[in-house]
Amino acid sequence: FAVLIETYMGKGSLEIDFLSLLNGNFAVAAVLISFGGLIGKISPMQITVLTLVELLCYCANKVFFLKQYESSPLIADCGGTIIIHVFGAYFGLCACKVLGPPKDDKLNASSYTSDIFSLVGTVFLWLFWPSFVAGALPSGAGQTTALINTVLALLASSVATFALTPIIENGKLTTVPIQNATLAGGVSIGATANLVGPFGALVIGGCAGLLSTVGFTKSPFFGDCDTCGISNLHGMPGIFGGLVSIAVPFMYHGTGLVAANQAIGLAGTLAVACVTGATTGFILQALGTPEESFTDDTFWAECDDKGIAKQ
Repeated sequence: FAVLIETYMGKGSLEIDFLSLLNGNFAVAAVLISFGGLIGKISPMQITVLTLVELLCYCANKVFFLKQYESSPLIADCGGTIIIHVFGAYFGLCACKVLGPPKDDKLNASSYTSDIFSLVGTVFLWLFWPSFVAGALPSGAGQTTALINTVLALLASSVATFALTPIIENGKLTTVPIQNATLAGGVSIGATANLVGPFGALVIGGCAGLLSTVGFTKSPFFGDCDTCGISNLHGMPGIFGGLVSIAVPFMYHGTGLVAANQAIGLAGTLAVACVTGATTGFILQALGTPEESFTDDTFWAECDDKGIAKQ
């Protein structure tokens, strides 16, 4: 759906090529980010509506406001810091706020097994994040720079997370920051991955890791309704990365960035995401929210611990 919609909006035709498929994957990433705030609290029908509405809003923002298909786009954002992460996070968070916190969140918990298994996902995300950031760039020096800087930013956010977590958590490493904040460098570096130097990438990644770790340990924003902490991994680091892209033209020469345009793109995307996300939240609310949250039993025939299907 995203491939067709974005291609038609951007090109005025339905010519599908490799970049169309790549952009479709980027669009789905925005929806997955939003879903992280709503997971466990909405029905399959609501998920379907969320996906269709958000993809339309995401593609319209990218094509018509940020002008990514024109010869002179409004902003530079090779890794989707603003286009994907900021939009997806605040679209989902505003929808969450409209729906409100769940009536009962006692089932919103993890186990030792699920925590260990989830870290496998973190490793895969960490390994593939550089290609996500640099994949849409033309091959050459710029793409190589983006790949290297993304790895450096991820390394810095990982070190910052492992260093800060025990300080906040009474000398212990806790799973949630390690699962998530280690990836924050990849979120923040996206807008400038092909423009800054190695030291800049380390600073951006380290600051993003610190910001995300504080978010996951203290939950300063949206903690009552944000299931997976998308504010802490995608929202705050995304805004930080957008602010960095505004500052970069003053610190690096020849980047081609226009600070005013980056600021307009960041603020405008944030506003569009909040308005369309809240509107979508009202639509989801009208469809009806499941009475029980964080249980598969509402829509699936579950099995008991012995593997025998419930009748």
